[in-house]
Formats: sequence, C-alpha cells, structure tokens
Amino acid sequence: MGWLKILAALALAGAPPAGDAAGSGARLFDVPGHVGDWDSEGGTWFAMEGYNVRFSIPQGADRDGIWQLLEAAADRGVALRIRFDAAAGRLGDDGRQVVYPLCALGAANGAWYGDAARNCPGEAATAPRAERLLALGLAQAFEHPEAARRTLAEALRAPDLAPNAEALALRTHGDTAEAMSADFEPASAEHDRLWADALADYRRLVALLPDRAEPRRAMADALVALGGYDEALNAYQEIRRRWPDQAFQMAVSIGSLFRQRGDYRRALATLDDYARNGDASRLDGMKFHYHRAWTLVLLGRDEDAVREIDLGLRTQPDYSSAFLLRSCARARLGRLAEALADQRRGLELASALLAEPGASMRADFARSRAVIAALEEALA
Repeated sequence: MGWLKILAALALAGAPPAGDAAGSGARLFDVPGHVGDWDSEGGTWFAMEGYNVRFSIPQGADRDGIWQLLEAAADRGVALRIRFDAAAGRLGDDGRQVVYPLCALGAANGAWYGDAARNCPGEAATAPRAERLLALGLAQAFEHPEAARRTLAEALRAPDLAPNAEALALRTHGDTAEAMSADFEPASAEHDRLWADALADYRRLVALLPDRAEPRRAMADALVALGGYDEALNAYQEIRRRWPDQAFQMAVSIGSLFRQRGDYRRALATLDDYARNGDASRLDGMKFHYHRAWTLVLLGRDEDAVREIDLGLRTQPDYSSAFLLRSCARARLGRLAEALADQRRGLELASALLAEPGASMRADFARSRAVIAALEEALA
C-alpha cells in the first residue's frame, strides 16, 4: 500500500472509543512522536524516538495496516499519535523497558487507524504493584510530568522494584523534573530547584549504572542547566573518550554548552569539527542541521541558517521548531511573507501534536501568535 493510500485509509478510519479520558492517569493515553526503532524481523513492536518504552503491535486484522502506516511515517519523517493502554504496560524481558499494547494510531488531522476497543479491552491488572506504578508513571510522563513524578516516587519506594526497573524509574523521575522546570523562568528558584532534583536522580542513576553512557549524559545536561559548565564539559569529554559511539551526541551537547555560555563561534566550531571528522551519515538528520542553524542565527548568519534548516526539513518535514527558527532568520532578512508562512506552519504543527499543552507550551503558542500578528501588520 502506497503512502497516499495509507493516508486515505487513515482519513476514512473513525476515531476509536477513548475509554477513560486519555492522559487522565486512568488507562488510555494519547501521545505524539516519531517512529524510532522497530522489530524488523517479526513486526511485533516499535519504539518512538526519545522515549524508553515500546509498543506491541496488535494481532489480527489491524497488524498489516498499522505496520505499513508505521513504515510510511518513518520513511517520510512525520509524527504520529499513539494511543496505548497504560494499565496493561509490562516490563520487557530484560527489565530495561516497559512494553504497552498499542490501541490505535492517529495522524495530525485527527483521524485514527485501529480498533481500540478490540486491541485494548481493559483486562484486569495482574502485574506486581511496583511494575504497575512504573508503567503508569512512564505513561503519565509523556504529557503529565507532575502526576508522573508523584507516581514514580511511589514506585521507587516500593520494595519489590527490580534493579533495571529502578533505573528506568529514576531516569524518568529526573525527566519529569526537567519538563516541569520549563514552566519557570531560567535561573529562578523553582527552576533551579527542579533541575537540582533532576541532578540528584541522575547522580543516583550513574552510581547504579556506572558502565552506561546515557546516565552520565543526563547528569551533564543537568549541570549545564544549573550553570556548572566546566564540570559538565569534563563529563561530556569523558563520555566521548569512553564511548566513541556517542561522538555525535557529544558534539551536539558540547556545542549547546558553548552556545548557552554565549561562545557562539566555539559552538559552531564544535559542530563543524564533527562534520569534518565524524560519521558523515549522522549529518543528514534534523538534529545536526537544527543545532547548526540555531548557532548561525546567533552569529547573525541568517542566509546560512535558512539553508541549514532547508536541509534538515528534507528528513523531518514536520519539526515545528525548525519552521519557527527559519521564520526568525527570514524575518531578519526582510523576507516577511516567507517568515509569516513559516511561523504559521510551526504553530500549526506544534498545536496539532499537543492535545494538552502545559503552561510553557501555552506561553510559546501565545508568543508565536503575537509574532504572526506582528508579521501580518508589517506586511500590511
């Protein structure tokens, strides 16, 4: 089935029954995301970029259509909405991930594919309490970080939480503090308190998993947020030495550190050094182009920034932040009509994916609407 046919099928599919209010903490949750890893052998599961959970693809009539839709979305680099059953989440065989039954897939236009009532019938929970708390907390963390933080704290106090599950709970508990910090002004007391809480979680995680790179990176990111630049830089450099496969992410992280310190030239040099000496295949994705464009805007190189965003959008055409950044660069170049189109598209994409935006995102949306009004006035 081709991409257009899949979209047509998706548009014709009715919205599945939502059961309990999605996102309420009861059972069914809707979250946005891009397809990351998947089971290329049996076609039984997939994962979303940036989240340490998996979704099992239902058996029966839905499986082929869902699988083709996932492949099409991955090929095009577009996001989907995932409806899943939090109450049925279970730890995977290695205990490092929670696996949730997939109920249905949705597109940004509001259409859904899959029968949620059949795929997620709401069977009685049979897992141990700690595992059920963990599954609920990870589900809440997608869009309800405050509720997730309370649930995960309860899971971490449970005596029967397995070691790998403890690591997963700690990582997500820190993530929720990061997410909540976005609702406060940088360097405010509440902002720094939340980041300090996240740092404490990540330090515990490093002690629990001393031979993994990801906990150290989370710790270093928290240090950057708190202004501990030198300690963070040392941590990033250690990760790059001990785990060569992390070289690309470390280039982005070190570049971000220099950018936050106001050393924009060194930030750009860090990214460009990786471009010359690193894995060329990593340069095609949005992450590299977006971070380089951001730095170029800060250096006043707006034409170069626009070209960089153009390259990134080839692989991820629905990344809302890229449109907003390109809008800024185009406006400074006097290309106001293009800047307005980008600002509208960025707001449209972000609004479509976030059904329940938090306070920080609502403020971002209001700021974007104000920019749109200013550009419309300028054009008039």
